[in-house]
Amino acid sequence: MNLLSKHTLRRYPKFGSLLILLVVAIFVQLFNCEVKKDKNASDNLIDRIEVSRGICVVLGDTTGELSIDLAYKSELLIYSQLQNEAHLELARQAVDEAGFYGTRIYVEKGELKSVHLADNLADALIAVGTAKRKDDVVPAT
Repeated sequence: MNLLSKHTLRRYPKFGSLLILLVVAIFVQLFNCEVKKDKNASDNLIDRIEVSRGICVVLGDTTGELSIDLAYKSELLIYSQLQNEAHLELARQAVDEAGFYGTRIYVEKGELKSVHLADNLADALIAVGTAKRKDDVVPAT
């Protein structure tokens, strides 16, 4: 039986990705490759969310710096949602000065209890600061 047949890849779409990940892991172990330990926060986040393109929701980025850094280091379209009007204006100004406002980064006002996007639209969600508190999160219904 051929494990890489078209039928297998169609039926199990993540199989190909897992196979590639396994090959890379074996390569790293065999050749003792070192991973840089001095990655900054946005690099680590991109690695953790496992997407570098698509739509990413960022909650609680009060200065806009994380959203800007993610935009520089990925192909993500970023939707940032803030509750505080002062933080909203600060983030919008920073994103605009970086040249991303309205093109790659959108900063909107809204409660953190629900994201103001359609269901199943975002590829990733990052919560920072007070947005990480459990009592701010409402489970999906």
